[in-house]
Amino acid sequence: MKCLQRIYEEVPVKIQRICFGILSIVALLQFILYYQNIDVRQLFMNARQDRPQPIHESSKVKQISTILLYNAKHWEKAIWESYSNKSFWENCPFTCRITTDQKLYNESDAVIFVIDLLGGRTLPKKLPKQVWIFAQYESTNYLMKEIHSKFVTSSNLKNYNNKVNWTISYRRDSDFPFIHGSYSVRQKKFEDASLTKFKSFKKKNGTAWFVSHCGTSSKRENYVNLLRKHLSVHIYGACGKMKVPSNCPKSRELAIRECWGLAKSKCFDILDEKYLFYLSFENALCRDYVTEKGLHHVTQHNIIPVMRGSANYSLFNPPTSYIDTKDFSSPKQLAKYLHSIETDAKLQSQFQKWKREYVSSYPRENWRRNMCNICQRLNDPVKYMRVYNDIYKWIVTPNNQPGCWLPSDLH
Repeated sequence: MKCLQRIYEEVPVKIQRICFGILSIVALLQFILYYQNIDVRQLFMNARQDRPQPIHESSKVKQISTILLYNAKHWEKAIWESYSNKSFWENCPFTCRITTDQKLYNESDAVIFVIDLLGGRTLPKKLPKQVWIFAQYESTNYLMKEIHSKFVTSSNLKNYNNKVNWTISYRRDSDFPFIHGSYSVRQKKFEDASLTKFKSFKKKNGTAWFVSHCGTSSKRENYVNLLRKHLSVHIYGACGKMKVPSNCPKSRELAIRECWGLAKSKCFDILDEKYLFYLSFENALCRDYVTEKGLHHVTQHNIIPVMRGSANYSLFNPPTSYIDTKDFSSPKQLAKYLHSIETDAKLQSQFQKWKREYVSSYPRENWRRNMCNICQRLNDPVKYMRVYNDIYKWIVTPNNQPGCWLPSDLH
């Protein structure tokens, strides 16, 4: 005690008073908190929480953003309406509100404009923090050279430079690539019993083509005329003489619903019964442009599709699931190869193997997946901030290269 007393006496009076004051305050606080039933630790926790804290991924609040389909394609509306709102967002980590009501433009976080359908229309004023998305489902050649779109012109699109944030397109370099069908690896072994319909091409020969769009920038009609000099081709629809099967859709609306898997399709059943080849020729020769003609809408049938377009089909279709006209120097050489398949069962079987390992599906899931990805980005727009400085250049001459080409195989 004498030792402690000596130490205390050596401490300056001023410091003694400060220490005494602090002890008095602490004692007073303990007395008040005890009778007010307040946890002193909570005071310090609240004080710390009042300071700005770093935002971690797990602490982000998932907001309900609104996506306006400003001028949706009829098939987009049909896909959206085929689901309940709850089922549409299943397996998606985020949920948004989708609407086609233009009156909700001012409330929309993202607006999707389908440029295929805009014609000479002027778009509304873009709102602050609003995301604009240009969607293009038709080929650039079709828009510019066949229907002569007044929207897809250099003078018009310059009005939207630095306004478009994201793109949906058939091109793989778009923000949200859209493919008219897809393939996935089978999760279960495909037994021979399940392959009954695809076991053999016996009693099948000849080539079929369903077509109603007769004059195209790809000049596919010219290629078929050259091919027919060496191979029989049955042409169904407005561009041919063959009578369309009675179970084909009688209206464009129903035809589109069948094409998207929203209604059962029977129109192509004749391919299973009669033909060995189907001409999946695109109406335009553009980068990555692949439509339902060479995907599930056709390949679900017992048929070998013959593809003509400018896409690298190995990026879209399984190996040995198709024949590419680019692999042949002329329509005559292609016809020669098709004739050889007709008489070679072993060669035919090579074009059936993929069905054991892959399964194809309609494109509506791809559209649904794109909506999920858009919704996810809207919940973190800063991370995905982007703007197109020259949207015309991106559409027409990507990377200073042509986006579409003229045919060079018509000889």
